[in-house]
Amino acid sequence: MSFQHPSMLWWLFVLLIPIIVHLFKFRRHKTILFSNIELLRNLQEQTSHTNKLKHLVVLFLRLLSLLFLVMAFAQPFFPTDNLSSKQEKLVSIYLDNSISMQLRGSQMTLLEEAKQRAMAVADKFGLSVRFRLITNDFEPRWNKTMDKSELLNALEQIKISPVSIDFGDVIRRNQAFAEQSVEKERFLFALSDFQSSSTQWETLPKDTTLRLFLLPALPGATSNLYIDSIWLDGPVLQKGMEVRLNLNVVNQGSERVLGIPVQLELDGASVAVTNLDVEAASSATANLQFIVPEAGLHRGKVSIQDYPIVFDDEMLFSFAIQPKLKAMEIYETKPDPWIALLFDEKDDIELAHHQRLQLDFEALNQYQLIFLNQLEVLPTGMVQALEQFVENGGSLVLLPSENGRKDYNLLLQNQGFAYQVADTAKTRVFSIADKHPFFDKVFIKIPENADLPIVYKHFPMQLTEKSSAFVLIRLLDGSPFLILNSLRGGGKTYGLALSYDEKQSNFVQNNLFVPVNYRMLLMASSVRPLYYVAQNEVEIPYKIPPSRGETALRVVDDQGLFSFLPTVDNALGKSSFLLQQLLPGSTHYSIIVNDSLKEVFSVNANRKESVLRFQTSEELSALKNKQMFKQVEVLDALQGANESVNMASVDGKQLFKYFLVFVLLFLLAEALVLRFWK
Repeated sequence: MSFQHPSMLWWLFVLLIPIIVHLFKFRRHKTILFSNIELLRNLQEQTSHTNKLKHLVVLFLRLLSLLFLVMAFAQPFFPTDNLSSKQEKLVSIYLDNSISMQLRGSQMTLLEEAKQRAMAVADKFGLSVRFRLITNDFEPRWNKTMDKSELLNALEQIKISPVSIDFGDVIRRNQAFAEQSVEKERFLFALSDFQSSSTQWETLPKDTTLRLFLLPALPGATSNLYIDSIWLDGPVLQKGMEVRLNLNVVNQGSERVLGIPVQLELDGASVAVTNLDVEAASSATANLQFIVPEAGLHRGKVSIQDYPIVFDDEMLFSFAIQPKLKAMEIYETKPDPWIALLFDEKDDIELAHHQRLQLDFEALNQYQLIFLNQLEVLPTGMVQALEQFVENGGSLVLLPSENGRKDYNLLLQNQGFAYQVADTAKTRVFSIADKHPFFDKVFIKIPENADLPIVYKHFPMQLTEKSSAFVLIRLLDGSPFLILNSLRGGGKTYGLALSYDEKQSNFVQNNLFVPVNYRMLLMASSVRPLYYVAQNEVEIPYKIPPSRGETALRVVDDQGLFSFLPTVDNALGKSSFLLQQLLPGSTHYSIIVNDSLKEVFSVNANRKESVLRFQTSEELSALKNKQMFKQVEVLDALQGANESVNMASVDGKQLFKYFLVFVLLFLLAEALVLRFWK
């Protein structure tokens, strides 16, 4: 038998109290005078002998009740498998180092309390036991077994990470460890706040050889006010344009919050301020307006004021205003004069013309917009390069031809629409989807008798089944005149039912021609998101300009605390790199190429960490009934940094209740002796 709190055994000195009481009689005797006591002598001797035996029995029962009471508070248990034995074991410790673990506990941050409790867990095992450490960022340096001293040193090095992971991923990683080890017994101690929003508890992987111990940590405050997301009204950003930034603020508390100050900063200067009211357990949207600054890279920040939880009170964003927008026309026989008339000799637009056979596929990713002008043949390599161009965020405009229709459809096989045989029936444009963001601020109002383009010849376009393409402009019979298909990465494909040949329509002479083409170019200029959400890995798209020499690429944060040398995947125009081991909190990052600043992007902490809804001990204990693990125990929530770990739950049978039952039995026996022993 072992004790969880052996220091409580010092209280066994209280056993001296009943002994002292029984050895020394403190009752004062009263003298009674008798004329003759001969008749009482035999009775007195017999009663004195009986009382001595009764007192000894009462003393013995009292000593036993006190003994078992002290031992009960010392938490006795029978170890079923000695933790210090030489049996091979693998003990994995998952230490949640997500942002929510920097909240305040009873004495210090939850992360520091969890570290100390993890050390207490390690102390309960023998020196021969090997340990593995798991954190949210799955750092490669912990992908090894370590002894107790190495584990304690590793725990000291753990810092807050912006990564939020599903607890199921921790189970899977532990299973991967098991495949590499030969240990007979596997333990996993999970020290976390167990946020409900960060884990799909219904889909936890099953592992019947794992003994799982959950040690929940609870913060002192659970009411929170945070910025959930930000977005712009429109996708286009131009120098001097008035833009409205929207933000959604969530109030998790049970009380209404009034007059929250909201501030917008751009490049370190405050440009807009407003106040916001948010109802209890609800959300509200605020709007802030600013003027788009000069061309260049710009960093922004939206912030609110909330206490004591402050890690989610600001959200960073960034954007780039290009000094020139780059467009390219790929033609079959000669350039289109109307495209040249639109974009040539413009200070803020750079237009290039390339004949199909002289095209450099690797240069496509340097342009925002590409026109395919009546091409007759699209080689396989060109189709693949154009598909990759759109996937990387580029915009593609298709001006069809009769001979190239089949090749165009090969390019469009994943775009949701296809070209049909030419139709020479005269028709005209009938309707415009002016409420679509593509036409934002283009029209004040379209009159009923508007002068819309007349069409003499066109190539009908048919939407495929389950197509996500949107018809921006329709002809009189309802067939598409202009189709837009947008990809998740920002890429866009525009399908026109005709080319810019005057024999096919008067579209090039109509008032609709200029705004449609300029909107296609402007919509292509803003394809990068305002910010990224921190994950274990963040994929950042980046187009490296062609260079004759070697390109040195670095990613650094604004405070100089982080430096990363990424490897860019640039196959077939695909330009991106994976960013790992991010700094905690929200941070601006810069992309440096050959010591020159080329790009800025922002990463914000995952807002899952802001939802302060935690699994209760009862909810965690429900895992016991699912029979998914060999053993599941939920140990008491953290009450302080010095709290001990109840190892009786880990590897033994608790006897606390049994000892209390014996205490009650001994007290009952004492009462019966005093009541009925005459």
